[in-house]
Amino acid sequence: MFTFAENHTSLDHNQTSVARTMTTNPYQPPRSNPKAPIHSASRIAAFRSLRISLCILLVPGICNFICFQFPGSFGPTGFQMTKFDRTVNLVTLCLTVVSIWFWGLILLERIATLIYWVVGRKRVCRSTLQQWKQQLYQALQRGPNLAFLGAILWVIWIVAIYSLQLDFFSVSLPIGIAAHILAACLYLPLFYSWYRLERER
Repeated sequence: MFTFAENHTSLDHNQTSVARTMTTNPYQPPRSNPKAPIHSASRIAAFRSLRISLCILLVPGICNFICFQFPGSFGPTGFQMTKFDRTVNLVTLCLTVVSIWFWGLILLERIATLIYWVVGRKRVCRSTLQQWKQQLYQALQRGPNLAFLGAILWVIWIVAIYSLQLDFFSVSLPIGIAAHILAACLYLPLFYSWYRLERER
């Protein structure tokens, strides 16, 4: 009687193990495991913010491209562009936009990895590379607001150079300084967040 109860218990245990094996796919990728520490949501948000920033800056970029390619129609007539020059500039612009659209975030992640590796050579980093990337994703989410301000500066520069035909250096110097300040508002807080992440650990 006791042996029968033990066999029955062993049979129930085997059935439970088989049921668990059937409900869990052993060949599923690690990303599909709900308990796996993934950061797909923040990465997707950063990827979306980067593309939005690109679209915002693309508007004045196209205007600047058109004005530069056809200077006689939109501004000074001191030089003329050949068809070859226009083709090269157009291909370069398209390749740049496509590269940022598809691989911009990957490039930034590689740069963050390189910085993490350089810092780790001098002293052992207390935080992980994934935590550094998480700070990068959060910083990129501020990109669209800064890109909007940068687009305004770019439009002012285009109007001043091509429409008002003001002096190039007189216009480019203050607008260039303002543009660098806007860019610093993106990467300086990121560097500080990495520094604080190491200090807190």
